[in-house]
Amino acid sequence: MKAWENGKFRGNVTADILDASEPGAVLVTFWNNVPRTQDIVVDWYGVGKYCAPEPVWGSWTPDASEPTPTPTPSPTPTASPSPTATPTDILVGIYGDATGEGEVDISDYALVRAVMVNVGGCDPRADANMDGCIDIADYALIRAIMVSIAAPHDMFAAGHDFSTGAGTAHAAAYKQVATMPLDIFPNETGWQPFNGSDYTDVEAIDASDFSMVANASGYNAVQCRFTVGGGIDLSTVTDLGINFTGTSDVLEAWAWNFSAGVWSQVCADISVPAGEGSKGEHTACDCWGGVYESYVNGSGQMYILFIHDAVNNDLDVDYVRVELTYP
Repeated sequence: MKAWENGKFRGNVTADILDASEPGAVLVTFWNNVPRTQDIVVDWYGVGKYCAPEPVWGSWTPDASEPTPTPTPSPTPTASPSPTATPTDILVGIYGDATGEGEVDISDYALVRAVMVNVGGCDPRADANMDGCIDIADYALIRAIMVSIAAPHDMFAAGHDFSTGAGTAHAAAYKQVATMPLDIFPNETGWQPFNGSDYTDVEAIDASDFSMVANASGYNAVQCRFTVGGGIDLSTVTDLGINFTGTSDVLEAWAWNFSAGVWSQVCADISVPAGEGSKGEHTACDCWGGVYESYVNGSGQMYILFIHDAVNNDLDVDYVRVELTYP
């Protein structure tokens, strides 16, 4: 490997080059030759036939015995749309922009830190590295984006509710159950399908609600089936967002895992006990990771279950929406 310093060829590096367990890959290590007395500042590095820093244009002065490498300008970080985006996708923000202000800055850095210690509100845009989990890796990447070392990526979303496709592409059913359901509603008896007026009650945030009265021996439950898979590469999905608007004491939201054949709870319980309100939950805040191929069947359908955590509670549902986000 060739090495340069301040624009001058310094010789061949043969020591401390380790196999990185990939064909043709090497691990490059930078170190100080005087312990604990110097910082290391790397402006640019590369690996190839010739590797060199990028000096001011026109000032490159390599050793005469070495061929002149051609420096390549570093790209300006920009938000880059994914090639998987389609005309129906909605651009909702930038990965790393946790505050939703339209840029990645120190406020996002602080908010991600707050989310990590469970003292801040959570937004899927905080998942800067797009791995489906908001953690220390996002904290570090946001810092890198702030100093123009890394580039952010656009976030797209596909949202679904009952304002379109009710009873066909999307469907719902309800039941008062004695225990947690063991399957999705088409595979269990006793679930009552929504009718036309029921769908009208939950298609928008308005004065009309779908209601279930309290039962001293049963848990009120509603299952929703949304067709979400059309045109989305599920392996790239970073978050499932669930919005519930209505009135409930403590309500749990669950998503059906087709691979495991079980319900998986989506984040924290939903509680809107006094008057109608909206509550949103995001799986990226609970570090689900890239698991969404297991939650959508071959027909592109996803099932969401809302169920009380205790018997003898009323349930009023005004609006339900699910949203998948991806780069």
